Amino acid sequence: MSLLRSVRDHVRGNLVESATLGALLAGAVALVALSGTLPLAYQVVLWGLLLAALTIVGRLFGPVLYYDLVRSARRLRFVLVRTLYALLVAFVLCWLFFILVMERGWRMPHERMSEFATTFFYTFLVIQYATVKLLTPAYTAGAIAEEKERKTLEFILATDLRNREIILGKVVSRLLNLSLLLLAGVPILAFLQLLGGVDFTLALAAFAATALTMYSLAGLSILNSVLCRRARDAIVLTYLMSAAYYMLASGALIINPLTAAGVTPGLADFPSTDHWKSPVELRDVVEWLNAGNAGLAVFRLGRGSGANTVLEAELPGVLGRYALFHGLAGTACLVWAMMRLRVLALRETVKRTRRKKGAMTGAARRPRVGRFPMIWKEVFAEGGLRFNALGRIVVGVLFLASFLPAVIIYWEYRTGGFHWGREDPWKQATIWVNVIQMRMVGTTVAVLMLLAIVVRAAGSIRSERERNTFDELLTTRLTNSEILFGKWLGAVLSVRWGWAWLGLIWLISAVFSGVQVAALPLILVTWVAYAAVGAGVGLWFSVGSKSALRATVAALATILFLFGGHWLLGLLFCYLPMAAIPSLRGMEASRNFYWIPFLQLGQTPPFVLGLFAYHGDEFERTGGMKEMVELTITSLFGAGCWGAMLPVLWILVKRRFEKVTGRVAELRPERVAPRRRRPPVPKKALLIDADPVTNGQDEERILTVLPVDEKEPEEKGPTPS
Repeated sequence: MSLLRSVRDHVRGNLVESATLGALLAGAVALVALSGTLPLAYQVVLWGLLLAALTIVGRLFGPVLYYDLVRSARRLRFVLVRTLYALLVAFVLCWLFFILVMERGWRMPHERMSEFATTFFYTFLVIQYATVKLLTPAYTAGAIAEEKERKTLEFILATDLRNREIILGKVVSRLLNLSLLLLAGVPILAFLQLLGGVDFTLALAAFAATALTMYSLAGLSILNSVLCRRARDAIVLTYLMSAAYYMLASGALIINPLTAAGVTPGLADFPSTDHWKSPVELRDVVEWLNAGNAGLAVFRLGRGSGANTVLEAELPGVLGRYALFHGLAGTACLVWAMMRLRVLALRETVKRTRRKKGAMTGAARRPRVGRFPMIWKEVFAEGGLRFNALGRIVVGVLFLASFLPAVIIYWEYRTGGFHWGREDPWKQATIWVNVIQMRMVGTTVAVLMLLAIVVRAAGSIRSERERNTFDELLTTRLTNSEILFGKWLGAVLSVRWGWAWLGLIWLISAVFSGVQVAALPLILVTWVAYAAVGAGVGLWFSVGSKSALRATVAALATILFLFGGHWLLGLLFCYLPMAAIPSLRGMEASRNFYWIPFLQLGQTPPFVLGLFAYHGDEFERTGGMKEMVELTITSLFGAGCWGAMLPVLWILVKRRFEKVTGRVAELRPERVAPRRRRPPVPKKALLIDADPVTNGQDEERILTVLPVDEKEPEEKGPTPS
């Protein structure tokens, strides 16, 4: 009876799950069919209710969802992140209103208040979108990879849980946690209704686009978490794939302008000819690829922002294509992750068992240890970022795409594409190589290498703790300086294979006269300074963080702020107040403060690396000669400031390492110095059988000398006979 009852309950549960899933799919099909008749606001609300119903149905997700929800709700750092996000949004609102009061006073027309509400709304959307792009991979990419590192995934797979329940439970719990973060700013956004308000349809569309972006990023993150063995690699691969998509999609948009300008005639119509029309052309592929490009969607909506009728006409189409792209991408990644979870887990277990038999096969190819064992360990023994097959494909596509601009420019030069103006076609081609190949592509590759160094340094010490090898490292005779310098240098040299990529880009640009050869050493020295600072930032967080995942996220957030995030602070605290205060808006005031953005540009590494790629034509123009000299001076000053940060970082990292490990100067193991030979100590002698000398002096001639100890023996009693 118990067996029949269990079978009946199992069948009933499957029927309930199937019926629920069928009802939800029917509702989704109905919403798609009614998309042309329902208003956009109703569609967004109904889709939200459908997703909420899908979340409430616990049988589709299993117990993993509720376990993750309870565990994340008890963690204090998530509450702290939501609080900081709400405080940031509230601060931006108050600061923008304060600037408006300084500019207009307390009495202002209603139209001005409505403009302020619109400005804050768009600023809020930018903050919200940046938060989603930065935090979604950090929240989601470690869901499965952390279980692998803790070696608890085998126990989860040994249960009756299905792949669907594990993957969806992990993803939905993290998406709900992120949704609470985004909802923390909604009460502050509600204050805009008192200041003129914003369009309700536009606000719903913005939140829907943010949720779709979060969904697709979460799907990509969980897929990389299944494919990668470490959470650090999964996070970096997700960021890399997201950046690669936006780079390729945005770069493909140049095809239409080049075709319209006559540079690449007929390229957008490929493979159509004069006598045959292809159903799918290259411009259609570019359009489909950019359907999920948020920047292009905002640009298209911005063209109709002046008239509400145009905006209402453009918004459904743009949002529909955006939803279709990100919805399909996220769903495909989730399905792929469900299909490969147990297969890859079993394969990694088998590989781990086989690797133990031949563990010393790779050591034969390494050089000898030498005099610097810590540097040898970090450079040759420790592994860097390890990508799976998908990651290697992404890197390979980026590698090939990085040389595509040079190929197109050379092809256009050979076919006579650069024929406009009075300038020499070869000079025009070299300018295009300098702008696109050297400054844009080369700088992007250099920045990606810097981010890889930061990630490598952030996991260098924490990975030792997680592998239980850090205590053995501390018991050696290596000093703190030797350990930290080896970690520091190993992080910088971990991207040595990337120099082949960047060097090939520089070589091609130099062959095409797209860069001055004398500028390459300056770029190299500047990059080394940035790389050393990035490695120091990563080591700082790696020493004090509780896990490699936290250290990686914190180090990436810090270095992204140093690379360009400080412009947000400059905008809020410098440029907007200068534009609001009447005494600072004159011509004389602008002349006195025009050097402020120049100094800030000098502190921005991507701009400095792109500026130092001199072509020579910049100094030939009379109008830009002064600006180029000023930008060069401020950039050199900024690079010097980054170099001056190195000794400060070294002292801070070393002190934190001593504090965490307890290896202070008094307890540090010192090297054993060779013992020096002490001079012989004169010992007392016992004179026996000394005859007087015949020369009349009281000297004696020593016949026999017997050495004795300095301490005289104690007197003893009479010896018994």
